[in-house]
Amino acid sequence: MTIDVPEDLDHEAPYDLVRRLRASISVLGPLVARCGRARVALPGGDNIGSRGLDMHLTGLRGLGATVDVQHGFVVAEVEGQFKAANLWLDFPSVGATENLVMAAVLAPGTTVIDNVAREPEIIDLCEMLVEMGAQIEGIAGSTLAITGVDRLNPVEHATVADRIVSGTWTFAAALAGGDIAISGGRAHHLDIVLDKLVSSGAVVDADGDGFRVRVDRRLDAFDVVTLPYPGFPTDLQPFAMALAAVSEGTDIRAGAALVLAGLAATGTTTVSESHHLDRGYPRFVEVLSALGATVERLG
Repeated sequence: MTIDVPEDLDHEAPYDLVRRLRASISVLGPLVARCGRARVALPGGDNIGSRGLDMHLTGLRGLGATVDVQHGFVVAEVEGQFKAANLWLDFPSVGATENLVMAAVLAPGTTVIDNVAREPEIIDLCEMLVEMGAQIEGIAGSTLAITGVDRLNPVEHATVADRIVSGTWTFAAALAGGDIAISGGRAHHLDIVLDKLVSSGAVVDADGDGFRVRVDRRLDAFDVVTLPYPGFPTDLQPFAMALAAVSEGTDIRAGAALVLAGLAATGTTTVSESHHLDRGYPRFVEVLSALGATVERLG
């Protein structure tokens, strides 16, 4: 992708563009820094979606901007330039971190942002900004110190591999079996995910060109708790749930969930090891039958 920014930049990001990608709100900070003002449509189109942007808006106000939500748009303006500030995030939000870092790189003085997101994408953004002339310390840590510069310069940059896409193909192998080489994927960005899969029976080999996932049997079940990076990614939770449905080791609640899923499925669903259900649900089959379901216990 080649990005050519005109000298006179429009300060508005209209809804018909923003609605295509919720992450478009990340243009808010850079637009205010560049133009002194910005009018960016809320990704949801109205004020009901503004609460999720609280950290974005609070941080920009901390840098000296006047920010308001009007008729489905975030309207922000700063007199002159952003001013350096000490900021902290209630939660290590990726989007808020991106917005505030891009706003602060042109603010005179040193801005310190605490409890920032540490995802590889944040590191990649900071490294690109440094290549463009920004001064950022603490990259990959939970606190960033950003000393403002007068301007940024054009640069050529190769973006980091998308770890969620890499993780998707990883779970494809885990669910269906087989042997998949993920060229360009960075295994160390998926450490906890790959560790879980290896412990359940997958084979993972990493090299300089990516990593390879081999699965030749039904995997064992494992527990997952989603957390900010470097924890298990929320975006990979649906795949972990799908894998749990076909893994060895179904428990009481998971077993009940599979039966309920079978009620909505087309055709006949068979759930094995159903004796686990009896520990948590008296007369499980009888109750479902009384409700109108066609359920039969075999053996």
